[in-house]
Amino acid sequence: QPTQSTDLPGLEITDTDHLIEVAGEDFKITFDRRKGNLSQYNYKGIDLLEHGLESHFWRAPNDNDLGNAMQGRTAVWRNAGKELKITGIESSMDNNIGRIQVLSEHDTTDTQLETNYFVYGNGAVKVNHQIKNTKSDNPEIPRFGQKMSLTGGLAAVPMNPIGTGKHLHPSIDMKVLSGIRPIHMFARRKRGIKQMFGGWLYPMERLGLWQ
Repeated sequence: QPTQSTDLPGLEITDTDHLIEVAGEDFKITFDRRKGNLSQYNYKGIDLLEHGLESHFWRAPNDNDLGNAMQGRTAVWRNAGKELKITGIESSMDNNIGRIQVLSEHDTTDTQLETNYFVYGNGAVKVNHQIKNTKSDNPEIPRFGQKMSLTGGLAAVPMNPIGTGKHLHPSIDMKVLSGIRPIHMFARRKRGIKQMFGGWLYPMERLGLWQ
Protein backbone atom coordinates (compact mmCIF):
# COMPACT_ATOMS: atom_id res chain seq x y z
CA GLN A 1 0.00 0.00 0.00
CA PRO A 2 1.55 3.35 -1.02
CA THR A 3 2.05 6.08 1.59
CA GLN A 4 0.05 8.67 -0.36
CA SER A 5 -2.48 7.13 -2.73
CA THR A 6 -3.42 10.58 -4.01
CA ASP A 7 0.09 11.00 -5.46
CA LEU A 8 -0.45 8.02 -7.77
CA PRO A 9 -2.04 8.18 -11.24
CA GLY A 10 -5.80 8.60 -11.22
CA LEU A 11 -8.34 5.78 -11.41
CA GLU A 12 -11.69 5.51 -13.15
CA ILE A 13 -14.49 3.12 -12.16
CA THR A 14 -17.08 1.92 -14.66
CA ASP A 15 -20.06 0.14 -13.09
CA THR A 16 -22.60 -1.77 -15.22
CA ASP A 17 -25.22 -4.46 -14.66
CA HIS A 18 -22.74 -7.25 -15.43
CA LEU A 19 -19.31 -6.01 -14.40
CA ILE A 20 -17.22 -3.39 -12.64
CA GLU A 21 -14.03 -2.08 -14.25
CA VAL A 22 -11.28 -0.14 -12.49
CA ALA A 23 -8.92 1.47 -15.01
CA GLY A 24 -5.62 3.27 -14.52
CA GLU A 25 -2.51 3.97 -16.57
CA ASP A 26 -1.70 0.86 -18.63
CA PHE A 27 -4.03 -1.46 -16.68
CA LYS A 28 -7.68 -2.42 -16.36
CA ILE A 29 -9.12 -4.71 -13.67
CA THR A 30 -12.48 -6.37 -14.20
CA PHE A 31 -14.85 -7.70 -11.54
CA ASP A 32 -17.67 -10.07 -12.51
CA ARG A 33 -20.91 -9.12 -10.76
CA ARG A 34 -22.45 -12.57 -11.17
CA LYS A 35 -19.45 -14.47 -9.78
CA GLY A 36 -18.45 -11.70 -7.39
CA ASN A 37 -14.75 -12.00 -8.15
CA LEU A 38 -11.79 -10.27 -9.76
CA SER A 39 -12.14 -11.95 -13.13
CA GLN A 40 -9.41 -10.30 -15.23
CA TYR A 41 -6.29 -8.13 -14.92
CA ASN A 42 -5.26 -6.55 -18.18
CA TYR A 43 -1.84 -4.87 -18.41
CA LYS A 44 -0.89 -2.94 -21.53
CA GLY A 45 -3.53 -4.80 -23.51
CA ILE A 46 -2.51 -8.27 -22.29
CA ASP A 47 -4.85 -10.42 -20.17
CA LEU A 48 -2.89 -11.97 -17.30
CA LEU A 49 -5.50 -14.33 -15.83
CA GLU A 50 -6.71 -17.63 -17.26
CA HIS A 51 -9.16 -17.99 -14.35
CA GLY A 52 -10.04 -15.18 -11.96
CA LEU A 53 -9.79 -15.19 -8.18
CA GLU A 54 -12.19 -17.48 -6.36
CA SER A 55 -12.64 -18.46 -2.72
CA HIS A 56 -10.95 -21.73 -1.85
CA PHE A 57 -11.39 -23.91 1.23
CA TRP A 58 -9.50 -27.04 0.28
CA ARG A 59 -6.02 -28.52 -0.12
CA ALA A 60 -4.72 -31.90 -1.20
CA PRO A 61 -4.50 -34.25 1.81
CA ASN A 62 -1.07 -35.44 2.95
CA ASP A 63 -0.15 -38.65 4.81
CA ASN A 64 -1.23 -37.33 8.21
CA ASP A 65 -4.56 -36.16 6.78
CA LEU A 66 -5.24 -39.56 5.26
CA GLY A 67 -4.48 -41.16 8.62
CA ASN A 68 -7.14 -39.12 10.42
CA ALA A 69 -9.68 -39.28 7.56
CA MET A 70 -9.56 -35.55 6.90
CA GLN A 71 -10.65 -35.99 3.28
CA GLY A 72 -13.98 -37.43 4.43
CA ARG A 73 -14.55 -35.43 7.60
CA THR A 74 -14.08 -32.06 5.91
CA ALA A 75 -15.51 -32.97 2.48
CA VAL A 76 -18.23 -30.31 2.81
CA TRP A 77 -15.56 -27.65 2.14
CA ARG A 78 -14.08 -29.25 -0.97
CA ASN A 79 -16.32 -27.47 -3.49
CA ALA A 80 -17.57 -24.68 -1.22
CA GLY A 81 -15.82 -22.01 -3.28
CA LYS A 82 -17.84 -22.94 -6.36
CA GLU A 83 -21.07 -23.16 -4.33
CA LEU A 84 -20.99 -19.61 -2.93
CA LYS A 85 -23.98 -17.34 -3.56
CA ILE A 86 -23.28 -13.64 -4.08
CA THR A 87 -25.52 -11.52 -1.86
CA GLY A 88 -24.05 -8.10 -2.59
CA ILE A 89 -21.37 -6.26 -4.56
CA GLU A 90 -20.62 -2.53 -4.42
CA SER A 91 -17.95 -0.19 -5.78
CA SER A 92 -16.66 3.10 -4.40
CA MET A 93 -13.72 5.50 -4.70
CA ASP A 94 -12.01 7.21 -1.78
CA ASN A 95 -8.72 9.15 -1.89
CA ASN A 96 -7.92 7.65 -5.30
CA ILE A 97 -8.37 4.10 -4.01
CA GLY A 98 -10.97 1.98 -5.77
CA ARG A 99 -12.84 -0.36 -3.43
CA ILE A 100 -14.94 -3.34 -4.49
CA GLN A 101 -16.85 -5.01 -1.65
CA VAL A 102 -18.31 -8.49 -2.20
CA LEU A 103 -20.65 -10.28 0.23
CA SER A 104 -21.28 -14.00 -0.25
CA GLU A 105 -22.62 -17.02 1.60
CA HIS A 106 -22.45 -20.81 1.55
CA ASP A 107 -25.82 -22.37 2.33
CA THR A 108 -24.64 -25.88 3.27
CA THR A 109 -22.35 -24.67 6.06
CA ASP A 110 -24.28 -21.47 6.81
CA THR A 111 -21.11 -19.45 6.26
CA GLN A 112 -20.98 -15.73 5.40
CA LEU A 113 -17.96 -14.07 3.82
CA GLU A 114 -16.84 -10.54 3.05
CA THR A 115 -14.18 -9.73 0.47
CA ASN A 116 -12.78 -6.26 -0.12
CA TYR A 117 -10.55 -5.44 -3.10
CA PHE A 118 -8.57 -2.18 -2.87
CA VAL A 119 -7.11 -0.99 -6.19
CA TYR A 120 -4.35 1.64 -6.26
CA GLY A 121 -3.22 3.96 -9.03
CA ASN A 122 0.03 2.04 -9.55
CA GLY A 123 -1.91 -1.16 -10.34
CA ALA A 124 -1.43 -2.80 -6.94
CA VAL A 125 -4.41 -4.71 -5.56
CA LYS A 126 -4.89 -5.43 -1.85
CA VAL A 127 -7.36 -8.19 -0.99
CA ASN A 128 -9.02 -8.57 2.41
CA HIS A 129 -10.84 -11.92 2.40
CA GLN A 130 -12.53 -13.04 5.61
CA ILE A 131 -15.18 -15.31 7.09
CA LYS A 132 -17.72 -13.24 9.01
CA ASN A 133 -19.74 -16.10 10.47
CA THR A 134 -20.04 -19.90 10.32
CA LYS A 135 -21.67 -22.67 12.34
CA SER A 136 -19.74 -23.86 15.39
CA ASP A 137 -20.34 -27.53 14.56
CA ASN A 138 -18.83 -27.32 11.07
CA PRO A 139 -15.67 -29.39 10.55
CA GLU A 140 -12.36 -27.57 10.36
CA ILE A 141 -11.50 -25.83 7.11
CA PRO A 142 -8.45 -27.49 5.47
CA ARG A 143 -7.32 -24.20 3.94
CA PHE A 144 -8.88 -20.78 3.48
CA GLY A 145 -7.96 -18.20 0.90
CA GLN A 146 -8.29 -17.54 -2.80
CA LYS A 147 -6.84 -19.11 -5.92
CA MET A 148 -6.42 -18.09 -9.54
CA SER A 149 -4.71 -19.29 -12.72
CA LEU A 150 -2.30 -17.23 -14.79
CA THR A 151 -2.09 -17.46 -18.57
CA GLY A 152 0.29 -20.02 -20.02
CA GLY A 153 2.79 -17.39 -21.12
CA LEU A 154 3.67 -16.61 -17.50
CA ALA A 155 5.78 -19.70 -16.84
CA ALA A 156 8.92 -18.42 -15.08
CA VAL A 157 9.66 -16.95 -11.65
CA PRO A 158 12.49 -14.42 -11.04
CA MET A 159 14.98 -15.69 -8.46
CA ASN A 160 16.97 -13.40 -6.18
CA PRO A 161 20.78 -13.75 -6.24
CA ILE A 162 22.47 -15.79 -3.51
CA GLY A 163 24.31 -12.67 -2.35
CA THR A 164 27.72 -11.93 -0.90
CA GLY A 165 29.35 -13.93 1.86
CA LYS A 166 28.41 -11.59 4.70
CA HIS A 167 24.72 -11.89 3.78
CA LEU A 168 24.65 -15.68 3.56
CA HIS A 169 23.09 -17.90 6.21
CA PRO A 170 25.75 -19.34 8.59
CA SER A 171 24.82 -22.88 7.54
CA ILE A 172 25.98 -22.26 3.96
CA ASP A 173 29.56 -23.43 3.40
CA MET A 174 31.50 -20.80 1.47
CA LYS A 175 33.93 -23.51 0.32
CA VAL A 176 31.06 -25.15 -1.52
CA LEU A 177 30.03 -21.87 -3.09
CA SER A 178 33.57 -20.99 -4.08
CA GLY A 179 33.22 -23.18 -7.17
CA ILE A 180 30.10 -21.33 -8.36
CA ARG A 181 30.71 -18.72 -11.00
CA PRO A 182 29.99 -15.17 -9.72
CA ILE A 183 27.27 -14.64 -12.33
CA HIS A 184 25.31 -17.47 -10.71
CA MET A 185 25.74 -16.03 -7.20
CA PHE A 186 24.97 -12.40 -7.76
CA ALA A 187 22.81 -12.15 -10.87
CA ARG A 188 19.03 -12.36 -10.89
CA ARG A 189 17.84 -15.54 -12.56
CA LYS A 190 14.61 -17.11 -13.73
CA ARG A 191 13.28 -20.54 -12.84
CA GLY A 192 10.55 -22.37 -14.68
CA ILE A 193 7.36 -23.15 -12.78
CA LYS A 194 7.65 -26.84 -13.68
CA GLN A 195 11.08 -26.98 -12.03
CA MET A 196 9.51 -26.06 -8.68
CA PHE A 197 7.48 -29.27 -8.41
CA GLY A 198 8.63 -32.80 -7.65
CA GLY A 199 7.03 -36.07 -8.68
CA TRP A 200 6.03 -37.45 -5.28
CA LEU A 201 3.24 -39.94 -4.64
CA TYR A 202 1.51 -37.78 -1.99
CA PRO A 203 1.48 -33.98 -1.46
CA MET A 204 4.56 -33.00 0.53
CA GLU A 205 7.49 -30.61 0.61
CA ARG A 206 11.05 -31.75 0.11
CA LEU A 207 14.09 -29.62 -0.66
CA GLY A 208 11.85 -26.69 -1.51
CA LEU A 209 9.92 -28.65 -4.14
CA TRP A 210 6.15 -29.06 -3.89
CA GLN A 211 3.93 -31.79 -5.31
